[in-house]
Amino acid sequence: MTEPVLQNDTVKLFLDTTILVDVLANRQPHAEAAIALFKRRKRGELRLCTSAISITTSWYLVSRERDARTALEAIKGMLKFVEVINTGERAVLQALKADFRDFEDGVQYYSAFEAGDIQCIITRNVRDFRHSVIPVYSARDYLELKQDLN
Repeated sequence: MTEPVLQNDTVKLFLDTTILVDVLANRQPHAEAAIALFKRRKRGELRLCTSAISITTSWYLVSRERDARTALEAIKGMLKFVEVINTGERAVLQALKADFRDFEDGVQYYSAFEAGDIQCIITRNVRDFRHSVIPVYSARDYLELKQDLN
């Protein structure tokens, strides 16, 4: 089966680390909604992206639950569906000055902001992004908004 061609106007979502780990480690009950996003991506309905920070942190967390090789293989498979956006010095400096309780969340947010084409951030920790000018949803809330859990 060939991959669907994604259009430039396809909605682009930024996935926070929590969403990646939910998928990679099949963390229930959260994995169901997170996996539904990947199904929509596979059908060409969404573009999914994340930062390199989320990739490395996800590998670390999954490797602790499983093992390093399993985590690497899972990351390789996931990267077929997720774009990795740049995280530069500007995002880090903005996060240092920002009012995020968690520095890593700040770096994630400013990476998404700097990308310029992110329609929303998907995370399990919506409150951590309370100052975001980009809409922020849990995976379940986003899918309910779009009325699609399949």
